[in-house]
Amino acid sequence: MVNLFLAVIFWLIAIALAVGNYFIADLFIVPEYGEYTSHVYQSVVLIVVFFILSWIYARQTRGSTWASTVLGTSFLWLGLSVIFDLVIKRYVICGAIEKSITNVVVLQDKITKCMMSDYAIWEGRLLILVLACAFVAPLLMGTRVNR
Repeated sequence: MVNLFLAVIFWLIAIALAVGNYFIADLFIVPEYGEYTSHVYQSVVLIVVFFILSWIYARQTRGSTWASTVLGTSFLWLGLSVIFDLVIKRYVICGAIEKSITNVVVLQDKITKCMMSDYAIWEGRLLILVLACAFVAPLLMGTRVNR
């Protein structure tokens, strides 16, 4: 139970850092280098954050049950990250579309495209890579610390 609480705390720290990183990128990187460079910067920073937090978490959860702990943490972080992303996109970012369109079919299509835009790796969006690292980082760091 303590490990679950600790995993949630570390995930909340990662999200707080991601939100702060978003504002920093929006203020300093987008005006100078553009939207895509900002996206890449934010993705790389968040990947590094997940690996650092995973390493700290793995050091805190040593013991005979470390394998199941880090596996559970991987699934937890992945699930929470996807839920957080989709909820924020639906009600904050894509919500503005809802106010400007009256046709329900067009509205649903636009909201779906908006919500899924960061998952389009073929368009250079890197959220899938960030989510993969959120899943893999606890496993790798747990194995590294506990072998």
